[in-house]
Amino acid sequence: MYWKKSKDTNNQLVCEAISRNRFKYIIQNLHCCDNNNLLNTNDKFAKIRPLIDALNKRFIDFAPFQENHSVDGSMVPYFGRHGTKQFIKGKSIRWGYKFWAGTTKTGYVEWFEPYQGSTTIIADEYKELGLGASIILQFAHVLQERFPNTPFHLYFDNFFTTLALLEKLTDMGLKGTGTIRENRLGKECILTHSSILKKKR
Repeated sequence: MYWKKSKDTNNQLVCEAISRNRFKYIIQNLHCCDNNNLLNTNDKFAKIRPLIDALNKRFIDFAPFQENHSVDGSMVPYFGRHGTKQFIKGKSIRWGYKFWAGTTKTGYVEWFEPYQGSTTIIADEYKELGLGASIILQFAHVLQERFPNTPFHLYFDNFFTTLALLEKLTDMGLKGTGTIRENRLGKECILTHSSILKKKR
């Protein structure tokens, strides 16, 4: 857009510094790692994994110190071809890459991990808890590495919430708040749906 003739997008500094064709050539040939020596061939984002790791390190290094943090999915618009491209009906961004993101309450991104379906990277210690819980615990681990012995409070929606996750967070000295699906309550916590609806908030 910097090279367009429109007054609202044209940038004279960029146009004078480099031609549009040269810029496109550089972008097409820019690599974050050696394609012949990828660290993890099962990782669909292996070609940019060094960049993702470097960004995550810088994000958490400069994160403001806060008690409350949020974890949710975030869409990045994309219409090309890629094995991890998602279509989510009813969302404002329907086509694109889905990322799990841990943020402060003001929206500052502290950590992110691309979603890649069944090959999404999950730490071995969290695999038994499922994808949703493992995402929360990976972010919690990142926070605790940066700020040890701090009782953070994590907020998330019903995709992530399970009783096992909340117990694990408690064991780690963290607090968790999230909506929960009725089928994830288990036999230990029986709630009758109809009686809850009649109660006051």
